[in-house]
Amino acid sequence: MVKTAVYFLILNLLTVVGCRTVVIDPEPIIVTDTITVTDTITINDTITVNDTITVSDTVTVNDTVTVTDTVTVTDTVTVTDTITVTDTVTVPEEKQLIPSTIQIDDKYRSLIPNQEIALVVGGEGDGKVTITSNNPEVISYDTGSCMLTAGKVGKAIITITKDSTCTHSRVSLDFQIIVTNNIPLIIINTEGNQEITSKDIYLKADISVLDPNNPRNNLEKTGYNDEIRGRGNYSWKDCPKKSYRIKFNKKIPLFGLEAAKSWILLANYLDPTLIMNATAFELANRFKIKYSHHFFHVDVILNGEYLGNYLLTEHNQVGAGRVDIDKTNGFLVELDHYYDEEPKFTTDYYELPVMIKSPEYSQYEGAGYSEEYSFVREKINTIEALLYNNGESAPDSGYKDHIDLQSMVNYILIYEIVKNNEIVRPKSVFMYMDRDNIVRMGPLWDFDWAFHPIDYGDHLSYFADAHGTISKHAFFRKFYSDPEFIESYKKRWNEMKSEIIDMENFMDQMKQKLELSSMANTAVWNLAFDFEEEIEKMKQWWRDRIIYLDAEINGL
Repeated sequence: MVKTAVYFLILNLLTVVGCRTVVIDPEPIIVTDTITVTDTITINDTITVNDTITVSDTVTVNDTVTVTDTVTVTDTVTVTDTITVTDTVTVPEEKQLIPSTIQIDDKYRSLIPNQEIALVVGGEGDGKVTITSNNPEVISYDTGSCMLTAGKVGKAIITITKDSTCTHSRVSLDFQIIVTNNIPLIIINTEGNQEITSKDIYLKADISVLDPNNPRNNLEKTGYNDEIRGRGNYSWKDCPKKSYRIKFNKKIPLFGLEAAKSWILLANYLDPTLIMNATAFELANRFKIKYSHHFFHVDVILNGEYLGNYLLTEHNQVGAGRVDIDKTNGFLVELDHYYDEEPKFTTDYYELPVMIKSPEYSQYEGAGYSEEYSFVREKINTIEALLYNNGESAPDSGYKDHIDLQSMVNYILIYEIVKNNEIVRPKSVFMYMDRDNIVRMGPLWDFDWAFHPIDYGDHLSYFADAHGTISKHAFFRKFYSDPEFIESYKKRWNEMKSEIIDMENFMDQMKQKLELSSMANTAVWNLAFDFEEEIEKMKQWWRDRIIYLDAEINGL
């Protein structure tokens, strides 16, 4: 278009020759017929066009047009017919712009609720900077103060744009900011935002993980290929904050753990400290109980709603990184008075309610008991028969050929330390057997009712009394009739006493780590207790419990 304007100016200003500026006044120039240029035209200076030039017919150039300086068009050039150039037109090469860049410090990647921070944008280029947020409820930006403000827990995409200048090109950058309580964030979106109402039926979901302290743990899932359902018995039926089982479509190594599909999110609704299950799991790991749980406190967002603090841990199942036993010749069972999962059976002597978790002979989850499981029943009944010993006060010592004594010592001792009376029912008690045909206890599970709670109807009050021993089911009481068990029990207590005492440091670490998340959890569920006060009560209870048990156990 610029070249066309030049041709018309030359043809209308044939008297203009030499090296000076020619300015066309702001009046239209209209060419309505054929103009032919048959020789060389050279322009050595600036021509400025300030208004409209309209070409309504043919312009033919049969020779060279050379432009050696600037042509500026500040308005419209309209061509309504053909321009034919049959030779060379030479114009100066356009100036190459330098690419702009945007640099953002990593400190902006993770913020805590209500945090304000000035956003400093670095990088090449000084074009005008524009900043927007796709989720102002999570991250908002004030153009006047250049401040980012963190709102509710979640994630937001911040878009930063630098405009182009005479020297630099335009550039845009999207980066993600997560707002968390300094712990990992798990974001779950069910397909169609469906509400989770069943602990039996899975819903399709996307499950993402954002870790402010270790981005290598981050996980982004799309396509609704994962699944989620409810879990639990009392907690599912009677607690407003629900626990969940999540299931990925392929094995995922969450937080660096062994890859697996199924994981558990424990709500810990009844627990004023949020760490009672974590304390039991930590103690089990210190006792080196095989296949004990790992655990990670996380914040959870479900379908855009913040649900508070959860404990993520492994699902109790047979497999690598879980209860890693032979899937054909071994077994994993749960003793639980709810007795609500198939396949199941009750034992002959102590009427233990046994639910078989593995092996799984049927392709259908929850298929009933069949004779294929008879080796599980026979093994547990054999142990019971030797313990019962025809009603004698002491068990037949042959029971130790079938069950690992040390695993039973560790298992019962931890129940006693944290004062979990649910072993009397029993409830959530796991045992397994590998190909060596020896039954062992574990993994430990479910300590919501430990630490001596008192039920006031509308709430539980924990840490009521550090004294007293727990009630035990007759099956477990019978072990105390064996002098070898008692000696092993006392020995193990004294071996582990320093580790048990040190658990106070673990409680302090958890208090510091969960300070922000506990405040958010308390607010969202309108809880009446104070997190820090409850941790301090727990620590005092722990000290008193150690003093009591030291005398009680060593006096056996």
